[in-house]
Amino acid sequence: MVIVRVVLQSMDSNWYVSSIDDLYVYMFLPLLLLTPQSCLFPSRQDALAALDFVRGRTDIDTSQIFVFGRSLGGAVASWLALERPQQLRGLILENTFTSVVDMFFVLLSRMANPTSFERPLRFILRFFMTSHWRTIDLMPRLSVPTLFISGLDDELVPAAHMQTLYDAVPDSCYKEFYGVAGGMHNTTYIDGGPSYWHVYHGFVSRIARGDTK
Repeated sequence: MVIVRVVLQSMDSNWYVSSIDDLYVYMFLPLLLLTPQSCLFPSRQDALAALDFVRGRTDIDTSQIFVFGRSLGGAVASWLALERPQQLRGLILENTFTSVVDMFFVLLSRMANPTSFERPLRFILRFFMTSHWRTIDLMPRLSVPTLFISGLDDELVPAAHMQTLYDAVPDSCYKEFYGVAGGMHNTTYIDGGPSYWHVYHGFVSRIARGDTK
């Protein structure tokens, strides 16, 4: 099997390199790293191209492709799972937000109280923003088995966003939720310790062998 990992952070980040090392050490899985040219405006075409590249390989089992996305990468991964569900075995989301607009108000609330002007501001943003990434709207239509990994002490994306995404997925779609106590936004895989990789590997293994009961 292969995991397509949607990466939207700097490739030279120490935490990122460490997470890739751990994924290989704990799971021994080949990885395709998808790094869009822009972190602010990730391309859906990049995601499709990466999946097509993997499916064109002859040295892997293309029926066992999983896609992983953290933060904004989770929005891209969710879209890919909805666009090409028949080509993916599973989806793993970590510390992903419900939408860009929701995150805008999360960040704004840390500087001011936007309650009085939130509704008109949301209306304005709807027309002027070019990249909404409303992951919450995709969840009810999701059909790919999905693991939600949430750092419960995420300092950037509130953990409630991951719970909201999980709850929005219909029960007809296999889903798991794993909350990491003390997990921060970029270091949940470290904060979770070996248990993190046990859950990660367990999900991939179960889905790969078709065990979704």
